[in-house]
Amino acid sequence: MSPNNATVVFNRGVVNQKLGRYSLAVADYLRAADIQPRNAQAHFNCSLCLKRMGHLSDALEHINSALQYSPRNVDALYNKANILVKMREYPIALDVLNQASSLAPDDADIKEKIETVTREFEQWEKEEPSRRKARELKYAGKGKSQLHGYFNRTSAQRNTTTSAACATSSIKICKLTPDDHNSSSSSSSSGSGKNNNNCSRDTKRQQPSSK
Repeated sequence: MSPNNATVVFNRGVVNQKLGRYSLAVADYLRAADIQPRNAQAHFNCSLCLKRMGHLSDALEHINSALQYSPRNVDALYNKANILVKMREYPIALDVLNQASSLAPDDADIKEKIETVTREFEQWEKEEPSRRKARELKYAGKGKSQLHGYFNRTSAQRNTTTSAACATSSIKICKLTPDDHNSSSSSSSSGSGKNNNNCSRDTKRQQPSSK
């Protein structure tokens, strides 16, 4: 197996991802992206694995990298919103979902997700009133453009990028759970609303495909 062939390394990552070996898959996707930096799908799949491992900030940066090279990818926007929800960044997540909805106005999944996140955000703030105050203090003086600038940061814009060392066997490997809207596919879609192989964000079609 050639270590310098992006497609070969990517496909090995897909196999590791399917088997739940997320740390190994991350290492493969990072290598594929290193060989072929504009490989949106490598960044996309890497983000999914990092999210499953609980590395939300890294996952967000890699999904942003995927969107940098495939800005109209609705599945990438949907999964970015999922990461932001995990981070309890509900207002930004809703902005991202609305962006996805504008690209795919007939997508029922996105409409349902917007309703779900809105309810979850309202409930989250009701459960503890101090959360609203804490959020106001956190974002005091920051406009929406500044907030989006931070949450749109890509892996390449960090001073220190995610290293392959973070993807060693010392990190606990977790299994897929039903809430993972995995839409990894065999090729990057540059400019299309969805990935080329009709990949879904639901659990019925959540497994990645090889190139």
